[in-house]
Amino acid sequence: MPSFEVARGALHVQDVEAIALPALAAPELADEEARRDAVPPSPILGPGAQDLGDALGIDLDAELRALRFDGTVGSVARIPTRGAVPAALVLVVGAGKAEDLDADVVRRAGAGRG
Repeated sequence: MPSFEVARGALHVQDVEAIALPALAAPELADEEARRDAVPPSPILGPGAQDLGDALGIDLDAELRALRFDGTVGSVARIPTRGAVPAALVLVVGAGKAEDLDADVVRRAGAGRG
């Protein structure tokens, strides 16, 4: 059975099988014309995301846009690390809109269900 732990400190140095990174839903664009012409907004990534992306040698925002990951509750993006950090995989877990965040949303997000 898998085990989970909350780690403090830099994500990219954790000796774990996978890193779960929370992401709040991307802000919605105001009108249809803006949505049609704009680059899709990226979700808001949790603490340590920038350092983790740097250690992986990727732009996490661009990677998530390419995957069409929007941060809705229960959405999951799987990003292989290809040996750049001790963890084999980064799981970006959607937590939905910031204003809707509560214990139930966190439970559903962790279970990978919207």
